[in-house]
Amino acid sequence: MRLRLLAPRYWLTWAGLGLLRLIAFLPYSAIVWLGRGLGTVLRHLPISFAHTARRNIELCLPELSPEERAHLLNRPPKNEVIAYAFERFRVGWGGRGIPRDDIRAFIAALKNNECVWYAPDQAYRKKGAEMVPLFGIPAASNTLTSRLARMTGAPVLPYFFHRLPGTQGYVGVIHPPLENFPGDCAASDTARFYRMIEAQVRLAPEQYLWIHRRFKGLSADYPDYYGRQAPRQSTP
Repeated sequence: MRLRLLAPRYWLTWAGLGLLRLIAFLPYSAIVWLGRGLGTVLRHLPISFAHTARRNIELCLPELSPEERAHLLNRPPKNEVIAYAFERFRVGWGGRGIPRDDIRAFIAALKNNECVWYAPDQAYRKKGAEMVPLFGIPAASNTLTSRLARMTGAPVLPYFFHRLPGTQGYVGVIHPPLENFPGDCAASDTARFYRMIEAQVRLAPEQYLWIHRRFKGLSADYPDYYGRQAPRQSTP
């Protein structure tokens, strides 16, 4: 561990991590109760990711009421101590982090027949990005999945987790490898697994990461969906 992570400016972060560590020892039912209470408080505060969550639900699932159905999750801050703690946690469970810009390491792991996970439904506006509809709304998207599959021959297995009612825990489903993947068009491939994501979100919309500013464009004329004067999506 780097000594600068012990600087006074990180003491509050360490205290928070310590509190979370203690909470982890509580019974699962108590953790669920605390999470619900925290979500109830956070969604009524004037914080930016509460606004983002409401806006995303309004755009994607206008038939739902964000005030009743949205449960807000904490988005980790850009904090060195938090990053260090997360990396330690992943390593403890057998994981190994690959920097998001280290494509060579990503490709090498796949060619070595290692399992690599990443979230393909996050906003992406760097080289190779294309506008792909998600919930019918064109959004800047990462089309790397199909290109990686073509380059390495690695199969692509979508998988999803959702929380069971009450305190029953979680269930994860790993789908079979995508057939006829990749196709001839990276954007079409991306739209294909976006449809899978949409279907899963509709099954449990309250569990999706709505606080992410997903709907961004690649040009200046793209609507600012998160600004104060953001245009409202018309409801059919």
